[in-house]
Amino acid sequence: MVLSVKSLFDRKNPEPSYPILPQVGSDGQSNIPGIYVVGELAGTPLVKLGLNAGHELMQRLGPELQSKAGADGDLNDVVIIGSGSSGLAATVAAKDLNLRYVTLDATAFANTFVTMMKGKWLFAEPLDVENKSRVWFEECTKEELLERWRAMVADEELDVREHEKVLDVNGGIDNFEVVSDSNCYRARRVVLAMGKAGNLRKLGVPGEKESANRIHHRLLDADDYHNQHVTIVGAGDVACEAAIALAEDPTNRVTLSAIDAELTFPKKRNVDAVRALEAEGKLQILLASKVESVEPGSVQITKADGSSERLESNTLFEMIGAELPFGFFKSIGIKLNNEWDVRRWVFLTAAFLFVYSLYAIKSYGKGLSAFPYQQLIDPTSYDSVLRSLFDVFFTPFAWLFSSEALADIGGDRGYQQGFLYSLLYTVLMAVFGYEALIRWRNKARNGTYQTWRYISSSLFSWSSFSSSTSSPYRR
Repeated sequence: MVLSVKSLFDRKNPEPSYPILPQVGSDGQSNIPGIYVVGELAGTPLVKLGLNAGHELMQRLGPELQSKAGADGDLNDVVIIGSGSSGLAATVAAKDLNLRYVTLDATAFANTFVTMMKGKWLFAEPLDVENKSRVWFEECTKEELLERWRAMVADEELDVREHEKVLDVNGGIDNFEVVSDSNCYRARRVVLAMGKAGNLRKLGVPGEKESANRIHHRLLDADDYHNQHVTIVGAGDVACEAAIALAEDPTNRVTLSAIDAELTFPKKRNVDAVRALEAEGKLQILLASKVESVEPGSVQITKADGSSERLESNTLFEMIGAELPFGFFKSIGIKLNNEWDVRRWVFLTAAFLFVYSLYAIKSYGKGLSAFPYQQLIDPTSYDSVLRSLFDVFFTPFAWLFSSEALADIGGDRGYQQGFLYSLLYTVLMAVFGYEALIRWRNKARNGTYQTWRYISSSLFSWSSFSSSTSSPYRR
């Protein structure tokens, strides 16, 4: 008991980080009317899904923007910020729709792919989702993808402007002003299709700055590393693929360290590969571990059991993801998910009072759990309204019961309360389940699984409701 109480006050172990994304509506629009978010910023990191997101967004915006075409020569229909998969697909779709557009990128075209490891394979996942855009994408190496995409930009003379960083976006719908470090563009709509490649996370531990010359965030070519003691921090696909490539060289000694307790996030083929290398003694995997400091020629790590170990390390890879450009979002007024403001607190309070009120009214006649409605509502009035609502919503189920059972039900306040409460819960489960299905099935790696997941949960809810409805008054 002492240990469990003490654990409540112990320093919390680090946890895997989850991306904080901008608030995006079902139509891809941010909290600012006319500014849309697609791709990685909207939680869609897979290439094919990113292509589809950019293409579908422009297909939705196209008719509206075409109807507003005018003679204002310096007013673009859309400015697209970012030239990765979503940005390129949006660019191609904008051209096909004869929209006036310009695409800006702070770095190189498709820079996310440029900075990937040499020879990295890109998989056309999800396999059951078609590529709706006109941009080529099949299972390939990063080099083939870049060759084909660069050729498309050149052959079709797409207006993609590299190394032009956007500094500010002001104005409003139909008259935005997009300010870059070299120009200013007016636009009816703005599409944010930036990635996170330029905002890489760092460990933030002692010695990190002093050892900057031997710390890297990307592995471009594994052939550049021989006879190295390498420490890789991270547990995603990028970290695993780097570990696989470097551990294949028998002259390297490679350690994969992560705060994650399990290899949850990487693809199964990467997990299987690193585990196989571990079994062969070519790779050391330290899960639930934390780098405490970076020292000359080594790193200090706290392992899962709480012990500390000094690892010889002349090369350190920090592959712990990247952060969104929060400063840019804040400057232009983009709100993030889970960002609490006055409106959200008011909504939470109202939602709590509404849910509590439903439960308390449902518990009328049962004492303290019905406070204060039991004190405020007259029993005759309560029973009258309850019976009226019950008669309306119970009608589809009445045929299941005998006349004697229906007579008993008519005087059973508890049954009527339970029926209406269970019906409301089941309907809400179906509605929100459907909303979740529409939102997530095209973003998940396995869309079919997500579909059956939500369908089955709704079916189970209705099944439980039907079972409870017919008891205890069966025919």
